[in-house]
Amino acid sequence: MKYTGITIGPIVATLSMARRPRELWSASYLFSLLMDCIKNCIPEDRIVSPAKATGSEKCGVGLYPDRIFIQGEFDIKAVEEESRQKFLKKTGLKSFGYFNMMSAQCEAEKATDAIATLNRMLDVAELDNMAKSDGDRDEILQLIQTKYGSPLFEIEFGKKEFKIESLGEIAAFRKREHPKWEKFLSVLNSDISDTDPYEILKPDYKSFEKYICIVQADGDNMGKTFSCHALSDENLEKVSNALLDFGKNASKHIRDFGGLPVYAGGDDLLFIAPVVGKTGTGAEGTIFNLIEEIDGQCFSQVRDIVKGLGLTYKDKDGVQKQIIPSMSYGISITYYKYPLYEALKEALDLLHTAKSVKGKNALAWKIIKHSGSEFSAAISREIPDFTEAFKDLIDKTTDGKTVSAVAHKMREFHSLVDVVMSSGNSDRLDSMFRNVFECTGSEYFEAVKKMITVMYGHTGKDNFGTQMFNLLRTAKFIKGEDPNDD
Repeated sequence: MKYTGITIGPIVATLSMARRPRELWSASYLFSLLMDCIKNCIPEDRIVSPAKATGSEKCGVGLYPDRIFIQGEFDIKAVEEESRQKFLKKTGLKSFGYFNMMSAQCEAEKATDAIATLNRMLDVAELDNMAKSDGDRDEILQLIQTKYGSPLFEIEFGKKEFKIESLGEIAAFRKREHPKWEKFLSVLNSDISDTDPYEILKPDYKSFEKYICIVQADGDNMGKTFSCHALSDENLEKVSNALLDFGKNASKHIRDFGGLPVYAGGDDLLFIAPVVGKTGTGAEGTIFNLIEEIDGQCFSQVRDIVKGLGLTYKDKDGVQKQIIPSMSYGISITYYKYPLYEALKEALDLLHTAKSVKGKNALAWKIIKHSGSEFSAAISREIPDFTEAFKDLIDKTTDGKTVSAVAHKMREFHSLVDVVMSSGNSDRLDSMFRNVFECTGSEYFEAVKKMITVMYGHTGKDNFGTQMFNLLRTAKFIKGEDPNDD
C-alpha cells in the first residue's frame, strides 16, 4: 500500500513575528487552517492521521498538527494546488510564496510502518526550507497584525472583530472583579499614558499579577505509539480521535483558568496563562494546578487508551518496555512587558530541557523577574510524591523573609544537608532545622522537610542545593511576594 505524508511550515519563524497575544494566536491559526484546507481536498476515508474536526467543534483554537498521513494512490500535486487555492481564498492572501508544503511517499504493509518512515523523510525535507522574500513576509505580518476585519477571526469565531486580551490583562486575571478594573484596563492598554496601571490597584495586588506564563507542551512517547508495528489501523484511529478530544478539552480548561489557548494540535499545546487563575472547581489555583488538571482530566484519555493496548518497545539497552504516554511542559514566566517572542523562545527551549529529563513526564520552568534576576528548575513528575510535596510547599509558604532565610541557608549549608540526608536519620534532619536553620514549629518548615526528603537522591549532589533553593523561591513567587520585591 502506498502512503503519503505532508508537512507545512515555517511555524516557529512565523510565531516569532508576533508581538501580542492576538498576533500569536493568528500566526498559529494560519497553519491549522492550512492543514484544514489540505484535509478537505482528500477523501476522509483516506486520512490515517490526524482525526478530522467538524465545523460544530469550533473551540477558539487551531486543532490540527503540522503533518498529515494519507493512504492509497492519488495525485499529490493536484491536492497541494487545490489546497493552496482554498487557503488563499479563505485568508485573502495574494501569494502562497511564504509557506512551505512538502510531501513524501513510501510503500508499507500498514499505517504505523508508513508513519515511522514518512516522519523520517519529512524531517529531512524540512531541512531544505527555502528563504522567504521580504514581500511574502510583509503580507503575512500584515495579516496577523490585523485587529479589525480579520478573516481568521471570522472563520473561527464567526465575526471579523474578536477581542483577545493583552498580556497585562491575562496576567491580572484575578482582578477582573476589582471595582477599578475598567480604569486599570484603560491605562494598561493606552498607547499614550505613562502611568503604571498597577498603581490603580494598590495595595490590593500581588507581584505575580504582573507576570504571565508562556507554556509549550508536548507528548512523551507518542512517536513510539504511532510507529509501533503492533498498533492496528483501528486502534490508531482511536488514539487520533482521543488526541483531538484532548486538544478541545485542554483548551477549555485553559480558557476557564483565565488563559489563552494558542495551539492545541495532536499532542502539542501552546498557551498563555496567568500565574494564578481559576481551576475547574472554581477555586483559585496556580499554573502548576492547571497543568495537573490538563494531565488528569484531558490527557488521561489518551494515556489510558494507549496503556490499555499493551504496546511495547525496546530501549537503547534492548530491554522490552511498555509504551505509556505522558506530557512534558516548558513554562516561561516573565514580566508582562517582557518581549513576547523572547518569552516564546524561552518556553520552547524549556520544553526541550523537559523532554531531556530522565523519565520525562517533566516540568521545566524559568522565572525571569522584572529586576533581571532569574531562577529555574527541571524535574520529572515520575519522582514519587513530587507533585503532592510541591503543591504543599506552595500552599504552606508564608512570609517572604522566612522563605528567603531558609532558601539561603539551604544553599549555604548544602554540604551539611547532604550529610544529614545520606544518613537517613529523621532526627538529624529535625536537629538541622532546629539548630542550623533555626526553623521549628511551623507547617512551612514541615513542608520544606518533606520536599527535601522527596527530592534527595533525584538530583546530583552538586545540584541538590541549587534545585531546592529554586523550588523554595518558586513557591515564594507563586504564593505572592510583596510588589516591592520586583
